[in-house]
Amino acid sequence: MINIHPIVVHFPIVLVILAMFFQILEVIKKLPKGMANAPIWIMYLATIASIAGAASGYWASEIIGHDHPRHELVHEHRNLMLWFTGIITSGSAIHLFVKKIQTPIFRLILLVSSALIMIIGAEKGGNLVYEHGIGVKILQQGFKTNEEIEKIHTHSDGSKHTH
Repeated sequence: MINIHPIVVHFPIVLVILAMFFQILEVIKKLPKGMANAPIWIMYLATIASIAGAASGYWASEIIGHDHPRHELVHEHRNLMLWFTGIITSGSAIHLFVKKIQTPIFRLILLVSSALIMIIGAEKGGNLVYEHGIGVKILQQGFKTNEEIEKIHTHSDGSKHTH
């Protein structure tokens, strides 16, 4: 099974921040007529992307397995991102179907609150990879010496160098 989670997760991050940025501009100063709906549509795209991110995260955790020594950290990341996905999804659904709620202030509160949870959860996800090596094959394979690492560290031009 291919792990698409590292690709998919960047879309909700970018889209929520972008929607929040446009919503802040809308609240501070009205957006031009052609851009007035930009925060709304980007928020809906962020919602779809967050659902895809959550689904791909479940698949990624199955690839890693439950016997990994740092698996409890995966659960911390997952729980925060499920909160984020739930807030952005339920808030977007309410926004879509309840006319009274369709206000710039509601969207701003929704986007800021979901962005804060998303940032904390994304930081935990980054730590899984960069601090603990979860999902990084070279670390999972257990290379122990510089010679072993050098064997797999090649460049397209075949040049050798040291770090």
